[in-house]
Amino acid sequence: MSKNVDTISYLSPLQHGMLHHSQLAPASGVYVEQFSCVLSGALDTERFERAWAAVVQRHDVLKTLFIRLQEERPLQVVRKQVVLPLRRQDWRALDAAQQDARFEALLAEDRSRGFDPSVAPLMRLHLADLGNQRHRFLWSYHHAILDGWSMPILLGEVFALYRSGAASLPPPPADFRHYLAWLRKQDMDEVRSFWRDALKGFRSPMRWAPSMAPAPGPAGEATVRRLATVHGSMDGVWLERAAALCRAQRITLNTLCQGAWALLLSLHGDADDVVHGMVVSGRSGGFAGAENMVGLFINTLPTRVRIDAELPLMDWLRRLQAGTQQAERLAHSPLAEVLACSELPRQQALFDSLYVFENYPGQAAFRSVVEACGLRVEDLRAVEETNYPLALIVLPGGGLQWQLTYDTARFSAAAVERLVGQYGGLLGRFVDGGDVPLHCIGLRASGPLVGEACTPAIVPADSLAALLWRQASSAPRRLALAGSSGCIDQAALSERIERGLLRWAQLGYGPGDRVLLLSEDPACALVMLLSGLAHGIDCVLPDADRSLPELFDAAGAAWGHEGLQGCVRGDAGLPAPVGLRVDVFEQQAAHMPTAATATALSDPSRGACSLISREDDGAWTLLRYTQAQLLHAADAFARRQPPGETRDLAVMHSPLRPANLWTVLLGLCAGLTVHTLMPSKDVHWLELLRTAGRRWHGVQLDAEATRALDRGAETTAPLAVDRWLVDAVSLSPCGARRLRELAPRATVVRELRWPAHSLVHAASVVE
Repeated sequence: MSKNVDTISYLSPLQHGMLHHSQLAPASGVYVEQFSCVLSGALDTERFERAWAAVVQRHDVLKTLFIRLQEERPLQVVRKQVVLPLRRQDWRALDAAQQDARFEALLAEDRSRGFDPSVAPLMRLHLADLGNQRHRFLWSYHHAILDGWSMPILLGEVFALYRSGAASLPPPPADFRHYLAWLRKQDMDEVRSFWRDALKGFRSPMRWAPSMAPAPGPAGEATVRRLATVHGSMDGVWLERAAALCRAQRITLNTLCQGAWALLLSLHGDADDVVHGMVVSGRSGGFAGAENMVGLFINTLPTRVRIDAELPLMDWLRRLQAGTQQAERLAHSPLAEVLACSELPRQQALFDSLYVFENYPGQAAFRSVVEACGLRVEDLRAVEETNYPLALIVLPGGGLQWQLTYDTARFSAAAVERLVGQYGGLLGRFVDGGDVPLHCIGLRASGPLVGEACTPAIVPADSLAALLWRQASSAPRRLALAGSSGCIDQAALSERIERGLLRWAQLGYGPGDRVLLLSEDPACALVMLLSGLAHGIDCVLPDADRSLPELFDAAGAAWGHEGLQGCVRGDAGLPAPVGLRVDVFEQQAAHMPTAATATALSDPSRGACSLISREDDGAWTLLRYTQAQLLHAADAFARRQPPGETRDLAVMHSPLRPANLWTVLLGLCAGLTVHTLMPSKDVHWLELLRTAGRRWHGVQLDAEATRALDRGAETTAPLAVDRWLVDAVSLSPCGARRLRELAPRATVVRELRWPAHSLVHAASVVE
């Protein structure tokens, strides 16, 4: 053994992972951490260098190198002595702009230089004299030796030594090697058991819409991973109010910020069950004295978040906090062991985004210790980089700052700018919105619902039926629905809904009853649905393209057949499920209840629509939307897509299709006329749009039609379309270009309807 070797030990799992990714791309700068600032005042550079040298000699991790990285169990070696690499530069002859340019070039060069893991220390210092008693300081280190919590500890020691002039400080409470020894003794059976339970049943990882991706480069050009960062912030007033709310609700600021991130991922990721990565400090997991030690204690672990749209916000945040605290108890869990507990295929990533809340002593403590030395801190910066394509870093201080670092090969700058703004909006509504259900929290401020207007006594004011009645009162003869099965105007539709309310009362169904609706006539199905919602029925609306036995089996799988109170048919000739109460929705029967009786029996707050559909892979999907959600979505639709010169809205195939239903309902409530087009193998939907000879307020494209845009031929004649309403998950950059070619002046609206709670934000992202 060399005389300059103190100890040899194995790596921690996180050290191994970080060094592995660094070795894959040595010039990428991944896991190269950079801290910089300007020190103003009479800095004694010799004394400053001696203080740093003393601190380096007193900590194992600052004298550590790594060997045998290609082997299964690499080693870390602690030197007895190392030479501190500090490079001094004289920039006094440069003006301020030149100094800034020189520093930016130094940052880039320093990052791409990286570190040779076999040479200790894995850190270096730069000190540039700017003149006028100002020095630019840069400290770079590899993340495998230090975490963010260690940084203020080391800086505090450096400036304590600088101030006192002493050669040493009291010995540290323990060395990082003691933590490594403790780590090897932990029970991996407990770790595996916990994470198998935590990840059980999670089989659909996060999916981003293709429109989040950057525009493709020239053909044949290789995609290069390059990170960029966008910043956001909340002011000190918000932070004070957030802190007061957190104290009152017994949650942490970290939980509040994490909840906003999880909800944002869910809204954009097509899921109400999401997993993201989270960095945990690892200093409260049972190793004594860790809070005062220097080293790599943090860990990256998955956090699974389920979105219950009906749950009040604060209850949901407390549930999120409880789950996070359970995971932090096992913060030492090796990520490789955790990933092995996932039910996803090994080649599929469990998560591709990272959340970091930096709650360690930060800028204020550093400025204070520097000021005690007669110096001032200016232009303080910290640059962090991971191998994840999307990483949110939250930094509490005088206000709340956050930075979103992203891979430019995966995400467009415009998309990330939107995410940063939407994250700030969610933080604001978490504090301002009160303890409301999750489905009431939108990506944008929604304001009050559509203004009140008088409605017939039988139509509850807080229902979609009331919104339709207001449209009928202003333009009774305007068409509401037009298609191959006929046309119906606003007045006729509203009148049928009023009679439908009486029919629900006559049939004896009460608010909260779950009833399967069957009708081959779109107008009749809409009347049944809208009157049922106003009455308070949980209307089960099946996919019109599926057979009745399939749908009944799916409903039974969702609730059990006893969970359905009945089946109501719009046509007496339709078959009905065996063993279930069946009624016909006949609206001309004698002995209808009075309006007063029907009103007394209604409770629109319990109205909901449960949509059953079957995916391409054969799996059944159940989505339940409450009437409150639909009202918020209708208000958002009317504000963002108000009727203009034209009120014609085109949808493909039946308005009852899952991809069309919500656009149809919201369009009707906004006063639009819904036209159903029936494309086929012989007649393309583009031909139907052209031959209709109309200017379209909007054209709704389902996922199939949206994906088909990638295969479309070049267009020759533009279409008269004001808005394309497209499936967000299916729209690619190529498809977006195709839509702009078809209608150069049209707005492309990427609709977010899945999962259920995202309906409130439908059409919230506009290109």
